[in-house]
Amino acid sequence: MNLVVLVQAHKYPEQIDRMLRPFYAFDTIDIYVNIDSKTNIEPFEKILGQHVTFIENRVPIYWSNISQVQGMLNSFAEIKSKVYDYLIFMSGQDYVLRPVRQIISFLEKNSGKEFIEWEEISSKGLNWQVRYEKYHFTHLSPFRQKLGRLMRQLPLPKRRYPKFENLYGGGAWFMLTKSAIDYVSEFCIENPDFVHFHKYVHCPDEQFFQTILMNSSFKERIVNNNFWYIDWFSQSNNPKIIESAHFDRLVYSNKFFARKFDYKVDEKIMDLIDNHVAKNIEIDAL
Repeated sequence: MNLVVLVQAHKYPEQIDRMLRPFYAFDTIDIYVNIDSKTNIEPFEKILGQHVTFIENRVPIYWSNISQVQGMLNSFAEIKSKVYDYLIFMSGQDYVLRPVRQIISFLEKNSGKEFIEWEEISSKGLNWQVRYEKYHFTHLSPFRQKLGRLMRQLPLPKRRYPKFENLYGGGAWFMLTKSAIDYVSEFCIENPDFVHFHKYVHCPDEQFFQTILMNSSFKERIVNNNFWYIDWFSQSNNPKIIESAHFDRLVYSNKFFARKFDYKVDEKIMDLIDNHVAKNIEIDAL
């Protein structure tokens, strides 16, 4: 099985190198890294250069706006000619919880399925209508963002989602087949109005791909699980930083990946995970 690991990142080249090391030993895995264009790429090239291919069409990426999606679409375009079975999309602050061989075996046994979180956006499901019914200007300057917040207080007509009536949202990280990635890419080329609509959506990366795929024939292949452990219990807009106290929860989570890690906050948790993964590799070898 051939895999592509695609990482979107803006800092910590040393941490990304540590995250990706388990993949380096497999010649059936190609690694691509898309670095935020606001970031100096040279430290990443120095540390990761011999193991990865860097996405050339870089854009400045900002939290919660369309640039997150555009960075992914640019990456998909550059790997379109690559032959692979699955693409694993990760952030630079993720970490691998299982031996890579176990992940490959899982995908081989479930070949053709798509692994992405989803929940219907509705009054009974995700209450995310405010994310797209009102204009969000997160791609503009802070001053214009303030104007946008004022505009959202006005009784303006609700924005109507293009193309689809049934909308879906979920986590931004996934394991998708090449056919699903190619379908999304072609859909965006054929429906530029759909992409443009998300320019004014808050956190579009958390509903863009789910909505496209769940309104397609791929719906029957989707497993509602991306196999990421993320701690949202802090009730914040950002996931809690994973620390050593999370270790038992990670081990028993039945997940392949986790986020969000920061080696400047707690690097010991990465040591604990590496030791746990090494033991699992030894068990597999018996």
